[in-house]
Amino acid sequence: MLKKLREYVEYMRTQFIKQILEGEGIQVLLKSSSGIGQEYFGSGVMYDIYVSEEEYEIANSIVENLRREELFWMN
Repeated sequence: MLKKLREYVEYMRTQFIKQILEGEGIQVLLKSSSGIGQEYFGSGVMYDIYVSEEEYEIANSIVENLRREELFWMN
């Protein structure tokens, strides 16, 4: 069963998160938040990120660490 890790995330950020998580062996599913894909709106489409329930906690921890690092580098 899949669990929503994040919602309404911009395309480039979803690709970055997907690459990081897959590098850790976690399978990721990206689904358009609006139900309309990139073929209509290009990279402006927002996505929801899903992972398996079994991998949710570790995936969430990884994404939270990325968020903290991003905030650190922005200040």
